[in-house]
Amino acid sequence: MSLPDDPTGEAIVLGRPRCWLTRRSGARVLVRDRGLLIGRGQDCDVILDDRRASLVHVLVTPTLGGLEVVHLGRNPTRVNTNAIQHRALLRDGDVLEVPGARFDIAIEAGVGWSADSWALEHPDGTTYALRQLPFRVGGGVDDHLQVVGWPPGAVEFHVAQGSLAVELRAEALLDGEEMPASAVESVDDGDTIEISRTQLLVRSVNAGGRDPTVMMAGAKLPIRAVFEFLPNGGRLELQFVTDTPLRVELSELRARLVAALLKPPGDWVAGEHVPDEALIPAIWPGSRRTRTDLNLLIHRTRKDLLAAGLNPSIILARAKKGGSTCFRIAPGASVIVR
Repeated sequence: MSLPDDPTGEAIVLGRPRCWLTRRSGARVLVRDRGLLIGRGQDCDVILDDRRASLVHVLVTPTLGGLEVVHLGRNPTRVNTNAIQHRALLRDGDVLEVPGARFDIAIEAGVGWSADSWALEHPDGTTYALRQLPFRVGGGVDDHLQVVGWPPGAVEFHVAQGSLAVELRAEALLDGEEMPASAVESVDDGDTIEISRTQLLVRSVNAGGRDPTVMMAGAKLPIRAVFEFLPNGGRLELQFVTDTPLRVELSELRARLVAALLKPPGDWVAGEHVPDEALIPAIWPGSRRTRTDLNLLIHRTRKDLLAAGLNPSIILARAKKGGSTCFRIAPGASVIVR
């Protein structure tokens, strides 16, 4: 799947919000992952022409809860006319004022935007914030958080539809339940991930002291699902209450899985759990396959859904103790399979 074009020349990462500082003149500057320095210094990204401003007056960085502004100057930095002491969280529509300049905050929240901030608590008592996602944890030199004894890139965290999802790239215990290396699951506050006897605790943090947004369960489920078979697979389009339609292209077997759940065999209907003994022959007619094959196919399909910005384990739900699977849709949702 190709990424959309970016007029700045930088590839757009699907699922990431885009944050801008906008002047009343219409000029605006993009806040990139590394953050944005504002001040009189020539090394700043936005250079101020006001003697009241410090050489480095503020640092603006993206976080999961919005933009965070860190006050570094001698003279005041204001958010919505209120002077900040050290740092503050910026939301879409806020106004940032520094000596000699005023910026409107614009956040184009994508499907990977979360109203909450997330963190991981290590057994040694240290808490590590997942300030930007994807966030990779493992024993490799390129991992964002290194954990002794873990394989490189063992776990990768994503935000999808306002929730936190984890892609396991090594065998792990998720809340004490064994998970294969290919698993993609939702995680929530208080969940644990354990590999090689080292357990990390997932924490949801109320960013900036504000009340977190509570997303209604129904808002995470599609109100319309359209599936179309293609020569080498299929295309799925999902419409949600709060978002523009999301599309994902699936390879042949993954397309068969989704089609069989949206248009189940027998007396089952879309949105219901379909037993494995009915689902397996619908995907592999005339072939002897097992639940292991089905579980592997579900994990691979969830990875495609996650890449499209969907929370995979909410949409493609497996029964707690296995044995059945459903494609979850909102009550009264429209379902079309072509």
